[in-house]
Amino acid sequence: MIGETNALSIDEWAGLPVGRLARSDASEALLKGKKVGRAFVVHPGSGSESKRWPLENFLEIIRRLAERGIAGSLVTGEAEEKLAAGLEDFILPSGWAWIRQPSIENLASLLSEAGLYLGNDSGVTHLAAACGAEVVALFRQDLVSAWEPLGRVHVHIARSLNEIRLDSVWETVRRRLTNFSACSQNS
Repeated sequence: MIGETNALSIDEWAGLPVGRLARSDASEALLKGKKVGRAFVVHPGSGSESKRWPLENFLEIIRRLAERGIAGSLVTGEAEEKLAAGLEDFILPSGWAWIRQPSIENLASLLSEAGLYLGNDSGVTHLAAACGAEVVALFRQDLVSAWEPLGRVHVHIARSLNEIRLDSVWETVRRRLTNFSACSQNS
């Protein structure tokens, strides 16, 4: 390590230093005043279509989470503008907000407050892990050894993301929901 005298564990260096006030301000602004506690964040995009799990699978996960009273945010950026067209007519469940093209600072703040994150092989997935969120990541087999995020990450791997079964991802997410406190569930 350059300039380091002692090696740091993953838990010591993986969390980006995002201040609590900045986190709460960004979360408040992004969620437009909705209080959702340590919410779930879903990012269905990636810079390459071959690294994207089908959008309808992400929307089904959101539906199942909402049925259990879990609130959250669906985040899209510039790389997901094609996906955004498919989301225009989709009505998110109560307690869910669609956040389009947040600034990197606001996105990092939101991710640092996330109780759980679901996303493809993307920069946002790496940012979520670096911000300390527990991550469920979806990767192509040929990319995972070089690009798997570090931190509390649970990776689903297949030759093609279309091969990753919805029920398998749901089971991973469902098992992680026990980590949510009562305040993360919508009343």
